[in-house]
Amino acid sequence: MTRIIIELTGDDSLEEIQKLEKKNKIRIINKLNFNSSSLPGKPLNEQEFNEWITMAEESPELSINEAKTEWKNQKEAIKKNIR
Repeated sequence: MTRIIIELTGDDSLEEIQKLEKKNKIRIINKLNFNSSSLPGKPLNEQEFNEWITMAEESPELSINEAKTEWKNQKEAIKKNIR
């Protein structure tokens, strides 16, 4: 799945996009919630930016291999609880 943000330039554009949705080729997400400072939204002031950097620096690091192993273990635990 790939998510993109597009800006429609006219009513006929919206109609074409809606046709794709009706054919189950795409799904339109009406309300997006962007909590990332790298995405559009309310600009950060200097204090908010510094707090965001501090939080990122203090967050624990996790390698991709460790993350995959952790998710695999969680998946197995969930499967056991379902059965």
